[in-house]
Amino acid sequence: MYGVSFDELRRSVAVGFRRKPPQDPLVWAPWNVRFPSTWESTAFDFDKAPHVRGVIERGWNNPDVRKIHLSFATRLCKTSTMLSLVEWVADQSPAPMVLMFPDTGILNAGMEEHVYPMLEQTPVIRRQLPPAHLRNRTAIHFTDCRLRIANAGSRSSVAGYPALYVFKMEVNKIVPRKSSEADAYYTIESRCSGYPRGAKIIEEGTPTDTGTCRAYRLLQDETVQQLRYWVPCPHCGEFQTLEFERVQWDKTKSGESTPAQAKKTARYVCLHCEQDILNHHRPEMMKAGQWLAAGEYVDALGNVCGRPEVDSDTLVFGPLSKLYSLFVGGWGDVAREFVEAVQRQRAGDLESFRKFKTETLAESWTPTFDVVQPNALAVHLRGEHLRGELPPQSCFLTTAVDVGLAGDELLFHWFVCAW
Repeated sequence: MYGVSFDELRRSVAVGFRRKPPQDPLVWAPWNVRFPSTWESTAFDFDKAPHVRGVIERGWNNPDVRKIHLSFATRLCKTSTMLSLVEWVADQSPAPMVLMFPDTGILNAGMEEHVYPMLEQTPVIRRQLPPAHLRNRTAIHFTDCRLRIANAGSRSSVAGYPALYVFKMEVNKIVPRKSSEADAYYTIESRCSGYPRGAKIIEEGTPTDTGTCRAYRLLQDETVQQLRYWVPCPHCGEFQTLEFERVQWDKTKSGESTPAQAKKTARYVCLHCEQDILNHHRPEMMKAGQWLAAGEYVDALGNVCGRPEVDSDTLVFGPLSKLYSLFVGGWGDVAREFVEAVQRQRAGDLESFRKFKTETLAESWTPTFDVVQPNALAVHLRGEHLRGELPPQSCFLTTAVDVGLAGDELLFHWFVCAW
């Protein structure tokens, strides 16, 4: 009737209803993901979290990668990155998902403080959410898919359903089990075993004690590909990883460090040219960074060259310390945290330095034990009482006796102690 053949009409209708290919998360996230106004940033911005770009490029967008571990310190967008990918799946590539927390307390806090506030601020996701009175802590029902909420402490919540995408929060706080079948860390991964391709497992966690830290175990696994974030010096252009030992600050005349002076005078000294890298250099320095595996390097034009020494479908990004975070004021914030941790440790707070190493430097903590001579320990533990005095609060006495020789003389050594 209008000069259009049946085949042309059929093709045009098919094209019109054809499912569009999903948009790249690198393009989709900045345009769509929004955060509550009380957060440090109100929109997803790769300029403020440039290290996340490489995680998506080399991990999420790579079909050969099945598992991604983010070993980041605090304030490096671990949680917002994972929730942004949850939103991308719900909007661009709907499929069954599961989000696991280590225990009930963290689950409740995470849902109230991060998950729902972020979903409600993202317009394309807010339209898919059910009314507030129909929401629960078991699952979030989007228009075309569902996000199951799992608790690692409950075996029933980590089994019995399929999931193409598995998201695991704070994995280093999941209590280890003797058997992998009983360990929720491994059990939850079997949710995507029924999918021959396309499955993704992404997890995050701040390191903990070496004996229980899952990130530490992954980093010791020679079959896993580890990537570190290398950044260029603004003076010589040489790439390097940032180490806290190269942060310097001024001290008092007596050689003591104070938190205020550390924050005010801190600077980073380049490993290659020994020049000071100041706070105003940090944004461009971090934006030019590259995630590199062993066997790779950056050439003079800024291109990644070489091939990874380890070929694996599991990638570990990190450890990434707070030195890389553009959400802190600069080197001085990290230096101040260190000085304060040392001061608190001297005052008897033994937990302070552990917290600095795990939450600020993203390094697992190995408890150390000092060998102390008995006489030094006795001086440290003894009270103010005089020899021969029996304290009024004493409960009982112990006596130790030994026999010895001094030449031909027989000696008896004895010791009485009140407890």
